[in-house]
Order: sequence, then C-alpha cells, then structure tokens
Amino acid sequence: MTSHIDTALAFLEETSTDLRDAHRAYRVLMQHSHLTDYFQGGKQVLIKELQSHPKVFPRVPYIGMTTLQEQAYCEWYCTHLYEGAGEVVELGTFLGSLTKSMVNGVRANPRAATRERKVRVYDLFWWDFIMEGCVKGTAYEGMCKEGDWFVEDYKRSIRAWIDRADVRQADLTKFAYDQEPVEFLMVDVMKYEKLCVNVLRQFFPALLPGKGILFHQDYLHFYEAWVHIIQYLLRDYFEPVTPIDGSGAFVFRCTQAVPPDLCTLQAPLKDSWSDALVEEAFAWSKGIVGEENQAVVNAAHVMMYAHLERWEQAEATYNAHAAQFAGHPSVIELRAYFEDRFQRPLPGQ
Repeated sequence: MTSHIDTALAFLEETSTDLRDAHRAYRVLMQHSHLTDYFQGGKQVLIKELQSHPKVFPRVPYIGMTTLQEQAYCEWYCTHLYEGAGEVVELGTFLGSLTKSMVNGVRANPRAATRERKVRVYDLFWWDFIMEGCVKGTAYEGMCKEGDWFVEDYKRSIRAWIDRADVRQADLTKFAYDQEPVEFLMVDVMKYEKLCVNVLRQFFPALLPGKGILFHQDYLHFYEAWVHIIQYLLRDYFEPVTPIDGSGAFVFRCTQAVPPDLCTLQAPLKDSWSDALVEEAFAWSKGIVGEENQAVVNAAHVMMYAHLERWEQAEATYNAHAAQFAGHPSVIELRAYFEDRFQRPLPGQ
C-alpha cells in the first residue's frame, strides 16, 4: 500500500498527475507537522526531508468545530495546490481553525504573488448554544452566551493570522458576492434552505472552471442533505475528488463554468424536488463517496425526506437501509434527532 509520504513525494516530484493523490497528500502533515517549516525552503528541501524518512511529529489541532484532517488539508491545499488565480473564500467559521490553516498555507505558498493573497471570511458571527460544548474546558469557555455577536472575539482568536484574512460579518441568506472569481470555496453554512439557495446563487457561478475547488465541509453529515441534491443537479460541472478522512468533508473540482441560471433554486424546496429526484441524487452520491461513507449518505437520504416533510418516505427509506446501519454514529444521531426534534421515533432497534 502506498504510504502518505510516497503520495506526497509523487506529487512534489511530479511523477504522478493523479488529481486525487495530489489532494490526499495532505495526510503527510498529519504525522509530520514539522514539514510546514520546510515549505518556504522550497520544493527540493521538502523532497529531501521526506526522502530521509522523517520522524513522526503529530499535528496538534486548532480549537474549533473542524477536524485535524480538515485543517491539514486546507493548509496543504493553500500551500501546494493554490495558484492564486482566484480568491480563497471561507463561508462559515467559528474560532478560525480553518482560517488559520488556510493562512498558514497562503503564507508558505512558493508563488510570491500568491503569498500576497488574503483568505476572505464570511460569517454572521452569531453565538449559538452548540458552540458552548466546543469551548468547554478551554480558554474560550464563557467568552460568549447565546445570541451574542462574536466577530471581535473571532478576530482576537486569529490575531496572529489576521494580516492575511479579510473578515466580513454577513448574513449569507441575503449577501451578494461581487469580488473576484473563486479558486477555493470552503462551505460550512448550508444548514438550512435559505442559506443553500443564496450560497448556491452567489458563489457557485464564481468558481473558476478547471481550477475551482469546492470543499463541502458537511457533505458527509446526515443533516445537510440538501447538498447531495445540489451536487447531483450540477454533476456535469463538478468532478468528485476525495472525501477527507475522519471528517464530514468532501472535495469537488469545478470542471466548467457553472451557469447562473442553474443556481436559482427557490425555497421551500419541497415544492420543486420530487421523490424521483431524491432517489436519483442519493444513488449518484453513494456512487462517489466510497464504501466507508455509505451509512452516512443513507442517513442523509432519510433526513432529506424529513426536510421535505415526507414522513412515510423517510420511514420507508430508513427501513430499506436499516440492515446496513448497525449502530453507525450518523444513524444514532439521526434517530436522536427524529425523536427529539420531530417526536417521530424511527422504527426498529
């Protein structure tokens, strides 16, 4: 089996042109975090270090609601794959774990002009009760309470990186994007229909054809089921690249310009999305995510019918997939959500 070091070397030495391997080489940073210090030394310095079988120095994650793998990927992308032809855009942040990772990468990028780029960050910066659990036991505990605006707290949390971040407080259900085309779009805000509709309309057509990368942070989460339908509808304009290990993220590459007239969904989506479309979309999604992610896509399939308020279809879909679920964490969350939010316990177990 090819090691993460071999994968990274193949990319750096240009002996592999495999798109998936280029994007999965981020795994080298998981066990060799010191390599970040070699980036600005140049490609040959980094290659020499990798060839010497470097000692393991596990990466330490930044505090936030993202995984170590996502942070490593964003740094690797912005260092080695980002060309500076368009913007790096982050939609949805918390304490800046991915902002810091992307800025680290931009700073270390070998292209001088690209190092001058900033990460554009858009968020409402409204403190939700869910955030409390993420900061419990850290220096951020008690920083805010539900309903507070925390943009200034966020800026303090990224103060060592803020020179390369352009931070905008924005309601992304209404926001109109009018900046340069986008080369890297990190999406972590498609939490409900109005956000899905406007993010799709404003940002997807801005992706650079052939270069634009869509980092769907919640593609492999049971709740954000909308994104599976959206990507299916736009399947002719995106190439699936890779899931990000140990996270809910999935990476797509924009292969051709996304026509704005295909990005005009209207809420409520239950008035326009048929059962046939749902079935087609989730069959397609299961075909791209890999065997290890089948259960979470099945859970999202069930959740999609719940979002559309089609309870009989939700239960029938759950029953159809029940044999594969076998206590998967996503399904445990799904069942709890149905019981707590909908007061509709799912059958079985």
